[in-house]
Amino acid sequence: MNCFKTILLTILLLGACCVAYNYNAYNPNRVLLTSVQTLTFSKSQYTTGRRSRPIPQMKCTGGSAGCSYAPATMQCYNRGTDGRDVQWECKAELDNGVSLGETIVSCEGYDYPEDPYILAGSCGVEFKLNKNANYYKAQKSHPAYHTTWYWNPFSWIGYLIGKLLSWCLVPAAIFFFVFMVGFNNISKVICFFLKCFFFPFYLMAKCFTSCLRGPAVGPFVYPQPIYYDVCVFVLASRVEHLWQWLAVV
Repeated sequence: MNCFKTILLTILLLGACCVAYNYNAYNPNRVLLTSVQTLTFSKSQYTTGRRSRPIPQMKCTGGSAGCSYAPATMQCYNRGTDGRDVQWECKAELDNGVSLGETIVSCEGYDYPEDPYILAGSCGVEFKLNKNANYYKAQKSHPAYHTTWYWNPFSWIGYLIGKLLSWCLVPAAIFFFVFMVGFNNISKVICFFLKCFFFPFYLMAKCFTSCLRGPAVGPFVYPQPIYYDVCVFVLASRVEHLWQWLAVV
């Protein structure tokens, strides 16, 4: 009885394995990668995913020309294998001055990452766009490169009127402000700001003059300062005199 159960269980396991093998062998979504001859990618389409989420079929990763010239579609052709990976040659319709750079085609393995069988529709391509020798010639011949200039007399008249108004209104506004506020009040405000600005320099001038004068011996100052110190001394004296003049105003 036990032998009969063992034989029956073995037959059931073999039958399940045969069913699973036949399912994988005839599964339309399970495709041998080396048997794929052509892949067509679209900018607006997404890949299919069995273990990963869908992503755009085409992805530009930069290059010297940037991604603004990215094509809408691309086709990649199977050119054989190097013993490990399939070698793909990709082509697309591009502008005259742009050429296709590095391309990387990747597909999702059906059962595991390195599975030679892939999930149908799971392939995507990453590419770069580079400038070629005709790039700058193509840019110059592009209609958007040239700008047409038309002489419009009304625009020049408006420009001149605006300039004249700006030249007249600014002095008029200054004169009106001085007339309304008063010249004396404006001079006081200006002197106040000058005092605030020169006050730190006044303090430094006082310090410099005190340090450079040295001890007085008779009518002279000893020791005599060198040329650099004399220049600093004169400058400090001028700042001190300016501060005294501002204090009087």
